[in-house]
Amino acid sequence: MTGPARAEVAALRNLLFPELGHPVVDPASLDADRLARAAQRNRAPLAITHGPQADALRSDPALGRLIDDHRERLAWWSERFGAVADAWAAEGVPTVLIKAAGFFPYTSDNVDALVPADGVPAAVDALRSLGYRECPSLREPFKRYFKQVRDADSFGLPVHLHTEVAWINRFLPGARVLAGAERLSPDHTFLGPSPADIALITLGHAVYEDKELKLRDVLYAYRAAERGVDWDDLRAMARAWGWEAGWDVALHLLARGIDILDLKPLVPEEESARAGQVELRDEGAREGEARDIDTSFPLRLPKVRGKLMHFAKTWTDPTLALPARAAETALLARFAAQVKITKYRPPRTVIVAVSGPDGGGKTTLAHDLSARLRDLGVEPAYHWQRAGTSPALTALRRLVRKARPQHARTDADDRAGEPQPNASGRLTDVWAAAVAVDLVGRLWWQVTSGRVRGGVHIFDRFTVDGAADMVLLYDTDARKPLLRVSPNADLSVLVLPPPQGWPDPPPPDQTEGDAGPVYEAESARFDVVVEQAERDALVRDLAVRVLDLYDPQREKGLHPETVPSAGR
Repeated sequence: MTGPARAEVAALRNLLFPELGHPVVDPASLDADRLARAAQRNRAPLAITHGPQADALRSDPALGRLIDDHRERLAWWSERFGAVADAWAAEGVPTVLIKAAGFFPYTSDNVDALVPADGVPAAVDALRSLGYRECPSLREPFKRYFKQVRDADSFGLPVHLHTEVAWINRFLPGARVLAGAERLSPDHTFLGPSPADIALITLGHAVYEDKELKLRDVLYAYRAAERGVDWDDLRAMARAWGWEAGWDVALHLLARGIDILDLKPLVPEEESARAGQVELRDEGAREGEARDIDTSFPLRLPKVRGKLMHFAKTWTDPTLALPARAAETALLARFAAQVKITKYRPPRTVIVAVSGPDGGGKTTLAHDLSARLRDLGVEPAYHWQRAGTSPALTALRRLVRKARPQHARTDADDRAGEPQPNASGRLTDVWAAAVAVDLVGRLWWQVTSGRVRGGVHIFDRFTVDGAADMVLLYDTDARKPLLRVSPNADLSVLVLPPPQGWPDPPPPDQTEGDAGPVYEAESARFDVVVEQAERDALVRDLAVRVLDLYDPQREKGLHPETVPSAGR
């Protein structure tokens, strides 16, 4: 290696390129955690490694376990995607793993599968039959994200379904990649891109999507070049789709990476020199350790330059008409600002209401559902409220207390925020009416503002819970008027306490008394009634129902795949 380099990078180089015959890095000089982090940052496929360096690492239990973990992950991913590939094959849908280069791409966060545009409906139906659901907030033009939620391991294999090789805008036509696809290896039935397409996809993704060149990218591009590529043809393809400038930067980074790793130069010097000097970005400080950016991986581009290159690609793309360039530029700006909801459809809103007596587990269920939806790419908003506890009523309660003589108070009074009634009971009636108006007003405000913003909103306590509070705290049955004027939820869940009854001691926010009759009387209003929560299965089922409600495919209109092409 040229210059100073960490032992971890040298060991990874030896693992990925064993034929070069570089000196084996002594396992005693390696730290298993640092090597694992370096492999993760560089997406290094340790499962396919062999040779002297791999044999040396196996002499250390911790380092050997790292390789075994990668092999187990490779076997798991290959098996799980095999079921998807078989289902697609049965439907006659061809597929290409666009991030594969001779082996299954298990080091990615998800499997990127390219299918023909006319095969998408059958591919989606097959995914749904296997328990996959789309994560609509992660949808991009030409690309849709699916996760398997009905799975014993909570979540199954994540799949990115592509119709073009695109990262918001198109970089390669999908038809070209499908036509040139070949088997990953004689032992594989999965198809991957041709060597030329591997080089284009790998380097384009590194510069425009990741904005960094990893050791895995060097491995992919280097192996593709070894098999023989026409550099002039690759440049012509990049030029035809408007990203020749990014191609120059990618070749410069690749040549630098090859030089750092002491590999055989495969990129012609005249090709790698076109971009001139490329400044890199140093992020070593985030790990609290020194980092020489000229000899350490990944090789990172400045974020601003990477984003500007993406915009420039749109405005120099000869396949786009002027209106399409403007529309694509606006879309890029939204993604650059990390706006996840696509501009091609209005934000869809799902209101989920979780109700039930105190101690039944509704708050736990609401939090578990929120966490599960986050894992599926949907960021829900969480709302909680109890009747009589709003800031406005708290301030009014203080005024009433000052105007009245002191009296003994109970814990229930403090929780409800209700002054002790006078002998006539009129104050109780007035206060109960104020609590009811406040409750309905807050619910309408939160639901209406939630529908304006879009997304999923989970309410821990809703209208029926407020009616139950009115019965327990004020001996006032206000169910009919409250339910008549309150907003509705898209999915309502009633969680009843376990058969053994209330916990001992009760939760600190639990009201005294039995609200069970109120919930039993209104149970027909709920979409889901849970009498004995089985957490994992219940949360998975609710997550599926929420995604079904949130799925933009249920709406009529244009899909993200079709809109950009309208201006072509």
